[in-house]
Amino acid sequence: MKTYKPWKLATAECPGIRRISRVLGGGRKAGKIMALMALLIFQVIRTVEAQGTTVVVDFSVLSIPTDITIENNPPGYAGLTLNGATMSYDNYGSASDFANANSAGIAGTTYGPLNFSFTAPATAMNFDFTVTGVPGPDPNALVASFSLAGSIVDTVTVPGTFGGGQINGSLAYTAGAGVTFDQATMFFTISNSAPPGYGFTTQNISYVSTVPEPGTSALWGLGAGWLLLIRRLHNRVRNGSC
Repeated sequence: MKTYKPWKLATAECPGIRRISRVLGGGRKAGKIMALMALLIFQVIRTVEAQGTTVVVDFSVLSIPTDITIENNPPGYAGLTLNGATMSYDNYGSASDFANANSAGIAGTTYGPLNFSFTAPATAMNFDFTVTGVPGPDPNALVASFSLAGSIVDTVTVPGTFGGGQINGSLAYTAGAGVTFDQATMFFTISNSAPPGYGFTTQNISYVSTVPEPGTSALWGLGAGWLLLIRRLHNRVRNGSC
């Protein structure tokens, strides 16, 4: 019948355990350090996942402008997808209104909404915008609506700053605690957007995704590996085997 052997005796009889124990300080201290290291790794993972992953929408891959107007594309067109974000524009049947994606971002007219849908739920979204040709300030230079599974979860407005016949502004939106969204709809100069509409551009689009980075998955594997190692060493100590 196998009997329990203390860690000290096991390290004396098992070269592999002895080497690990010596590096970590020896005896039961080694086991405690290994357990604490595993807990620390998992705590880091939880912190990283709580912060999410910032994803930058990279338009530099577009060598020529791409029309993202739903009405100007074949039936069933969903939009242009880059870095997990699908972008489209709805001109509400106004043939003179459109939106194009280019290497710098998106440019179009303000009559219809600019739509985003995300592969995975997001918790934040940021971009810079300019509205051109406007006669003056507009408290609703940008109206942004965020929704999850078709239900609106939040709406914000950005007045921007008027000068030289244009409005410049930035959206810096972060959802409330525990709130995510998978779609975002942007209306520009909603107070003055009659056909043919003014012009808008967007740049530096990014969002925070709830999907962890590949590095976070590696941390999960490292933490699990530590726990497996601790378990195996524990079993060897109990069974008196190397």
